Amino acid sequence: MLRTDGEIFILIPEASNNAILHPGKVMSCDDSKFQAASVEQITAAVGSDVNTFAAVNGKFMQQGAKVLEWQLTEAGAVFSCARTGPIVSAEQRQIYRVSAVMAGIVAQIGKEINCQVMDVSAEGFAAIATNPLQIGTLTEIGLRFEQTIIKTTARVQTAKTLANGKVRYGFLIPDKQNAARKLFYQISGAIQRAQLKRLSGAA
Repeated sequence: MLRTDGEIFILIPEASNNAILHPGKVMSCDDSKFQAASVEQITAAVGSDVNTFAAVNGKFMQQGAKVLEWQLTEAGAVFSCARTGPIVSAEQRQIYRVSAVMAGIVAQIGKEINCQVMDVSAEGFAAIATNPLQIGTLTEIGLRFEQTIIKTTARVQTAKTLANGKVRYGFLIPDKQNAARKLFYQISGAIQRAQLKRLSGAA
């Protein structure tokens, strides 16, 4: 599934069950293991199980892996993993969140503006905010990515207080028929393509 200098997304299971795909580039690989690098400062414990994703013949595929080594550098993370399990389809990618840290997207959440968007999926997004929000409540949100503008109502799903006192909130677009979901799906795909293009250009 993977090839040297090819693109990869890695999903690190979290207690919050946030399925966030982090982009990276394969540095070396064979039938049993691989080494890759990410521009993001992400970490995973040695011995932990992760999931890897890549495009194969135009299809989005996934395979399990076990972390053998992990190192943070100024440029990001470098990690080695052993392949585990079969290669299977991951075409229902809308269930995954895509890291948007490098995309520079900001959102308006209620009356608070310039909230940094951390990740995006077809069902919602996560962002950093300072104004308190209560889990389960609905709030007006708005954001823009390139030519796509979204203004809708979202439900506060999760809240995690960070070391700087700000809070990372997860937002869900509650109505499956809401047109905003389609727009979030488009943004998610655009971010993936932009990340892969940037990584390819850095090779």
